Amino acid sequence: MAHKSIKRAAAVLALVLSCAEAGPSQGPPALKASQVPLFSLRAQVAKTGGHAPTTQSFIFSLNTGKQKVSARSDAWSPWLEFSAADAEAALQVYSNRSRGQFPVMLWLGITPVVDPTLVNVQIRFPGPDSTFDLHGDLFGPSLGIMVWRDANTNAPRAATMAGYNQRYWHEFDAAALPASQRPKNFLIVDRFIGGDADRLDWQEGISHLAEIGITAMIVPPTAPLRDMLLENGIRRIALGGGIVDGPLGIGTTTADIEKWSSGFAANYFKANFQPGDFSQFALADEPGWYYPSAMEAVDKNPAALRIFQHYLADQHLTPAMLGAAYWGQVHPIGRSRVTQGAPLAARRLFYWTCRFFPWYAAEYMREGTDELHRAFTPDLKTFSNWNNFAGQYYFEGFPANNPNPQSPDAAMAAPDWFESGRMKATDFLWTEDWFGNNRAWEWSFYASKLRSIAYKNDLQFGAYIVGRSAGEPLDGFLQKVLTLIGGGAKAVFYYNFGPEYNFPGNSYSEVPGAAAQFAHADKMIAEAEDVLWPGREPQAQVAILQPRSSEVWDGLHIPPGSRVLGVTNNELNNQNLDYIAEEFDEYVALEMSDIPVDFVSEDGLTDGTLAKYKVLYITEPDIPSEGQKAIARWVRNGGTLAMVPGAAQADRYDESANILTLLAGSPPHQRTYIWYAPGLKSTGMIGNSHTFGERSEPTFKGKPVVLFNDHTPAVYEGHVEAGNIIYFSYFPGLSYGRLVLDNHLGLQRSAEADSLRSQVLTPVRVAHVSPAVQVSASYVETPMLVSSAGAAITLLNWTGGDLSSVRVTVREPFRIGTATSVTHGPIRFQRQGDVVAFSLPLGAADVVKLTQ
Repeated sequence: MAHKSIKRAAAVLALVLSCAEAGPSQGPPALKASQVPLFSLRAQVAKTGGHAPTTQSFIFSLNTGKQKVSARSDAWSPWLEFSAADAEAALQVYSNRSRGQFPVMLWLGITPVVDPTLVNVQIRFPGPDSTFDLHGDLFGPSLGIMVWRDANTNAPRAATMAGYNQRYWHEFDAAALPASQRPKNFLIVDRFIGGDADRLDWQEGISHLAEIGITAMIVPPTAPLRDMLLENGIRRIALGGGIVDGPLGIGTTTADIEKWSSGFAANYFKANFQPGDFSQFALADEPGWYYPSAMEAVDKNPAALRIFQHYLADQHLTPAMLGAAYWGQVHPIGRSRVTQGAPLAARRLFYWTCRFFPWYAAEYMREGTDELHRAFTPDLKTFSNWNNFAGQYYFEGFPANNPNPQSPDAAMAAPDWFESGRMKATDFLWTEDWFGNNRAWEWSFYASKLRSIAYKNDLQFGAYIVGRSAGEPLDGFLQKVLTLIGGGAKAVFYYNFGPEYNFPGNSYSEVPGAAAQFAHADKMIAEAEDVLWPGREPQAQVAILQPRSSEVWDGLHIPPGSRVLGVTNNELNNQNLDYIAEEFDEYVALEMSDIPVDFVSEDGLTDGTLAKYKVLYITEPDIPSEGQKAIARWVRNGGTLAMVPGAAQADRYDESANILTLLAGSPPHQRTYIWYAPGLKSTGMIGNSHTFGERSEPTFKGKPVVLFNDHTPAVYEGHVEAGNIIYFSYFPGLSYGRLVLDNHLGLQRSAEADSLRSQVLTPVRVAHVSPAVQVSASYVETPMLVSSAGAAITLLNWTGGDLSSVRVTVREPFRIGTATSVTHGPIRFQRQGDVVAFSLPLGAADVVKLTQ
């Protein structure tokens, strides 16, 4: 979309959001200036441009003060004094200010520098035997210097960044993979952040990341770094710049985007990077925007307003349908205009206002993608890192950094995952975790959504695996990586090594064991890469409808002041709506039963997508009428529909609809806001299992097949021509989630939880769903990728312990000749008809290769 004459809007729309509500750190008290050791420093240039200096003069300075000293030729400079005032200044410099702990990071500036420049530095602390000799091989004008105190003796210490980093490399060396055991095709991305221009600092960082299997790295546009990458077998560069003017770009012209992209590319080409070097570009990180600010920006801008009006016309709307006489009267509106009882015209306008902005963002991202392809190479893969983890695009009442939080129209918004995929806004679909290793299983939920969108729109997907958010178990790192790769992802970014002192709060350099786990994962990927890389998951038989229309109406149905925490919230059972939590928890129940699941959008209800599935779960209250009619036809033709209280009781405008509720005989039900799922009280019992969430009145159709202990029907089974409707009069997924997930969303298995998991599977049994891969143990997931090269079954063990033996049965996608575990080697298997079976022990994860 070419915004050719739109002026720049308020900068607030370009916010890249980072609004996690983490509590205050409980770490050690912040470092005081009085604790920072004082010292004297002098320097000497031994070589410049590869030769001994002759008559040149050099100037040396520390970044903390104005003091400068100079020296001629290879003479030592006079001493620079690092004083108490310098210590105070140093603690105000990023990242010292952010960390508030040792080491204190300083920079010695040297000018002029001609690559390579060899510099020697002496640092002298007060007291005997307190002189440190440092060395740098510079391709630029700075040498990083780290100062700290020994944790045991309190003695002062100093090193270059390269010297300080030696503490990290022992683990990398122990886990190092030979080149033959590293992935070749998958994008395995990481970032070493060299804080200076010391060649040794960068060389060691790049080489150590390469040796654990990294295949692409982010580096700045500096010529020596390209050479270092190539020397270490890394031939792909990842880039991150963020699209000009943020995720909406209101007020940005096509010329602005072209200037931004071509300028970004020019910096790399000037540094001798080549078009074939570039693999990936991060267009946005955690993109989002606020209402009413975004609405006001469009409303005040004639060109943007025209785009809005044209968008409405493209939805087959007319001014009269929106309560206006002509298009000039049609403007974006917020939720204050659609209180209970608002006319349909206002509801239409509000709904499509909310839908417009994700569409606009996708158009803008697509234009950015196109310009980057032109500026770098058509092979460059763009992505936008989403942190609205349920895929929600409208969050009622969530203030975050909203400049108008008290406005009656205040809300937060973000990209619509399915809309972005449909419009091919980026080449990769992408999100991140920021949850602990005990929740590695949660990646399956996000991967399934991303894969469903990617496969439908001929795209790829990947993700940030955030090493800093680790915790126990350590092999959760391995499980996270293989959940993604085994589920069809073609890229992962280990976000990111750092080191921490250069990117505080975002680096895994201080997480023991992380590098070894990533190396282990990369080795397993490499061993099965010939079948993993070209593979695609076979068509699933079960789908869940992704909520969309309901999100904009939540504010009419939940208590005033409730906050829908849609961004940064990976605990989807908290600060959310019951229908969103139910979607998530139903998926978990299916995942832990090894049932492959796709997600379909509201758009997918009417384009023939439903014909692929035997079972569809729906939870959202507001489903477009045309979508409901399509579901009804699908049921009559043999589909099995699963419904919970309140599902499909209204259309996209929150107007009552009875297309599906009449089929199911389901009564009206008010959606419920859930502040904290572990705090939910039991609302009934089925056998020994408590149920949670609001129950509905009994339906008037279908046969009760499960009863509450009070003899009230809990599950109904009805038949509609060739199809089936399973109606739950309670929330089976939410109830299962309440029992199986602890306060930190770790899995806590129990007979009570598994009884409800079985209830969630009722539609699967009724529809006779038979996955291609089945395993003898519950809480083991087995995604399979298939291609002409063979098949790869990734076994993911969510039981919390090693299994001495699991039995796997596979309906052959081709005549299987060999089966090989990347952990245990060749596997003997038995064949009966078109089904083969084998057994093997299972730790945290494994990959089994099947070939003809």
